[in-house]
Amino acid sequence: SGSTLRWLSNGTKDYEAPNDADTNNTYIVTVRATDTAGNHTDQTITATVTDVAEYSAEATALFARMTSQPDASRKTLIDTLVTTLKSAGIWAKLDCLYLTAAHDAQAARLNWIQSNFNLTTVNSPTFTVDRGYKGDGTGAYLQGSYTPAANGVTFQQNSAHTGIWNNTAGQDNGVEMGNDNSAFSMRNTINNSTNRVNAGTGITISGVTGTMVGHFAASRTSATDMAIYQEASVFASSAASASSANSSIAIIMLARRAATTGNVQQYTSRQQAAYHIGAGLSPTEITNFRNALYTYLHAIGAA
Repeated sequence: SGSTLRWLSNGTKDYEAPNDADTNNTYIVTVRATDTAGNHTDQTITATVTDVAEYSAEATALFARMTSQPDASRKTLIDTLVTTLKSAGIWAKLDCLYLTAAHDAQAARLNWIQSNFNLTTVNSPTFTVDRGYKGDGTGAYLQGSYTPAANGVTFQQNSAHTGIWNNTAGQDNGVEMGNDNSAFSMRNTINNSTNRVNAGTGITISGVTGTMVGHFAASRTSATDMAIYQEASVFASSAASASSANSSIAIIMLARRAATTGNVQQYTSRQQAAYHIGAGLSPTEITNFRNALYTYLHAIGAA
């Protein structure tokens, strides 16, 4: 009476490697208690080993920074996206990755790659669960503290990219994300699209049609080569778009910052589900990135 029985069986049991007789992760033991007079009683105990979700170190670190924890199915989706990007060699090329289509607003503003450069809201852009943040076209945006000149690790003058997942169709005169020399303007009211990454002037495409919903990326792979991708296809390219040095101005979302302090302009009223910043990506990497993002966003209803 009052004692505790502990079952020691050569350490912990592994669900993925059961070693019970019929390998079904159910361990049956018989316990016998004997008193000083030799009287005894037997009791059968069944111990079942259950599976515990095991996530990558990167996903686990991300979960630890979330104020409100996502459910198990969402954690699996997040971990799958992380491990897919790692396997494709893309994760190591990123400085920032934001999935603003998230289960809550705090999680939406986290940089998945590291604990630095999380986003903050300015003038109350609208957050919708599992869809992302939406600008108002007049003053609302997401402030980022990531400046390529000071913080660019993978993002370099001649190897750099920015990308978004846009969820708003049609025309808009705003800029989806950007600073003075890296910016997205997908389709304005005269059907022009101007995009650039580490360039004083961008690539302008005239007569743009279509919804403009989905994945877009601008990737610089050399001092003179830059390509714009829409849904993993080359939207436009330039073999003479000379690069400029990494800017000291922070990249912001739902608008563009054109000077170190103040001078935020070209606010968009679009809604975006994801943003990413990093090294220049090849066409294959752009495709793999787009597909990995689509798998995640489609699962939560954002694509």
